[in-house]
Amino acid sequence: MAIRPYREFMIGGTPRDQLLTALETGGFKLGHRIEEVMKHDDFTTLPRPQKVRTGRVLLKDCGIREWVSWFQVLKALAAKGATKLPVETPVHMRLQLRDQKPGDLFFVLTDYILLPQGNGRIFRVEHREYNILPPKDPKGMTLHHDLKNNLSGLWLDTHGADAVYGPELEIVCGLP
Repeated sequence: MAIRPYREFMIGGTPRDQLLTALETGGFKLGHRIEEVMKHDDFTTLPRPQKVRTGRVLLKDCGIREWVSWFQVLKALAAKGATKLPVETPVHMRLQLRDQKPGDLFFVLTDYILLPQGNGRIFRVEHREYNILPPKDPKGMTLHHDLKNNLSGLWLDTHGADAVYGPELEIVCGLP
């Protein structure tokens, strides 16, 4: 199966510090390594705005039938004609996809950011929706951790490039 056209995104023209501020003040949920990844020297932004065309594909549609490494994912996607997107693209996706449907999750095909601890990070864009009632203490009082409100929302997160990826995962990549 071919890669399905997805959307066009405007990227570039915004320094990374301004992108991070837009995420922090825009009501988005950010994974615990987002700031570290975005402040890394390998996280670069294009000097001028430009459009990028993207496509979406399930890993099983690239011939992946079991859990595989990120490097096997890259090889399978390259065979389908997918291209890597600039590393700033997932941030712009998160900022521009306010209409992302609950439950939608995808990884973004970019170069990974190698952190000082030696682990590479790739980006995940997700709309998490948890239907969890807030926990209550024995007297029926709501506890301070409201999981539904803390976990539900529009997320930008990272995932280890050294992890494994299953056939049901969806990847957003560049199209020529």
